[in-house]
Amino acid sequence: MTFFVDRNLGYGLREPLQRLGFEVVLHDELFAQNGDDVEWLEHASIHGFPALSPDKNIMRRRLELQAVIDGRLRYFCFGSGRADTGTRIKILEKHIGSIKALCVHMPGPYVARLTGQNLQFHWLGD
Repeated sequence: MTFFVDRNLGYGLREPLQRLGFEVVLHDELFAQNGDDVEWLEHASIHGFPALSPDKNIMRRRLELQAVIDGRLRYFCFGSGRADTGTRIKILEKHIGSIKALCVHMPGPYVARLTGQNLQFHWLGD
């Protein structure tokens, strides 16, 4: 399975995600740094990639949320946009079983918010 990683996470999560069994496509490999988020959300949806982002506020942004819903995207975000890479890696390691199970068994659209304590799941479908 391939994860699409948002530009705001940079390159620091590529190797940890690969160690956890995922292929990785980085935003900056395909899109301009200042590009429109809807564009990459649609790209991830079209290719069936779950998305990983630090942006937990997607539920408040109408156009981006609509892109997640329309594309039936599986969207994973961190509970704190300010967490450092080491903390994010620990959070991914903690929730890897749930992340894989959701990716395999639960079609989108949904938002799954990852924190050090839990995984909060928000179904966005019918």
